[in-house]
Amino acid sequence: MGMLKKVILILFILSKINLSLADEEINVYFPWDKENKRLAIEKLLHSKPYDDVNPRWSLDGKMIAFERISREGNSFQQICYFDVTDYDILPIVELKEKTKFVLGEEMSGKTKEGKDLYASYFCWKPLSREKKEYEFLDKAMRELEEAKKKAIKLGIKRDELDKIDQYIYEAEDYKRRKAYDTSLNFVKKALTILNLSIQQFVFSKDFNLYKGIIIGNSKEIFPLVTLENITNTYPDWSKKDEIVFVSGLTGNGDIYLLPQDASQDKMKRLTDNKEIDLYPQWSPDGTKIVYSTYKQGNMDLYILAELDKPKPSHTQLTNLPTFEVFPTWSKNGEKIAFYGVRTQSAEPIADLYVINSDGSSPPRKVAERVLRTEKYGPTWLPSKFGNKIIYISQFRDNIFIIDVDTGRKCRLKIDDKVISDIDCIYYKGKKEETLLIVYSAQYKNGRMRIFIKGIKPEDIPKE
Repeated sequence: MGMLKKVILILFILSKINLSLADEEINVYFPWDKENKRLAIEKLLHSKPYDDVNPRWSLDGKMIAFERISREGNSFQQICYFDVTDYDILPIVELKEKTKFVLGEEMSGKTKEGKDLYASYFCWKPLSREKKEYEFLDKAMRELEEAKKKAIKLGIKRDELDKIDQYIYEAEDYKRRKAYDTSLNFVKKALTILNLSIQQFVFSKDFNLYKGIIIGNSKEIFPLVTLENITNTYPDWSKKDEIVFVSGLTGNGDIYLLPQDASQDKMKRLTDNKEIDLYPQWSPDGTKIVYSTYKQGNMDLYILAELDKPKPSHTQLTNLPTFEVFPTWSKNGEKIAFYGVRTQSAEPIADLYVINSDGSSPPRKVAERVLRTEKYGPTWLPSKFGNKIIYISQFRDNIFIIDVDTGRKCRLKIDDKVISDIDCIYYKGKKEETLLIVYSAQYKNGRMRIFIKGIKPEDIPKE
């Protein structure tokens, strides 16, 4: 038996050992009780000859953004969104055919200049209170009126229609008084009755950053940072309406901040390293940023703080003999999860680590041989479930939820294979509460498809 086959066999045995050590299994179900809705959604998600990957829930659980790739005929690559309430898939933007992703290059330290980054990256943002939102107000009110007309034709209940009319009246009144924030909030309330929403997002495309808004069934895109032949990518949007991202403006790939309401000439440089900085992520309160930086042969995590000062503070968080990449904050901001990637073997091996965000304890390895997802870091469950992370096994055939405080691990009862790119969100509907799971997995025709599952909160162990 060749060396490569022996390695594969050993890894397979180890994966089965890890599976046997799981504490228990968790049932999953299709999160909508109507059979016709299940069939409609499955047909919509699984019938096209495309590969759909990298799904991300909107923060209200009503939309899923993902990347759609066509490899046949006129090949294309798009960022799309799936409206869960309206059973529709619509494109947000088309990417260049040969868009490259930062995957394994940073593992070997080859990616040292910003110009080498070619990543598309997407981030949802809840409706903010920035001053410019009055620009969307007229459009939102027009969309609301059109949606109201359709609802009347479909026989909307009288009490619901009365509520919508009251919200429209309040929106118009506050608009006249130039209280645009309040006016937009009433529009949002009315849209919610009609199962519509207003979503904002930021994404990178073909070297540049853009902001977008979806109102009902329409969308608009606005340029944020467009610098010729200079890559700007990995954006993350804070609750304070500030956007952090990686830019190749200096040739090294540094981290920049775009303040609220600012144009690109006001972007502020936060790091000044000779090597590349990657994966900036805001803390939940919007006061700190965690990121990876390449130094002394591997990548370590650092914390940026005191961002309002001319020179923010930089604190090293990790110093492991691995590449520490894709950090994400727990929902309460107390912990940071990341992948520690071992590069000694032919194929990099990723382990899941957790560290206190204040650096008060060393990093702890909580799971071995996990799948390092393509673009996004480890996925934390909402804080109501404690400090738990959902992740995929290295062989992409199992999904686990682990309590990082106790080490208790549960496997989801899912039969799909070649799983990748998982995300979750807590959703409270009119009838029940659900932990919604979305992931990409191989379908029976070999294509990568989007799958949606639900977990009942009571089925998730509390400790």
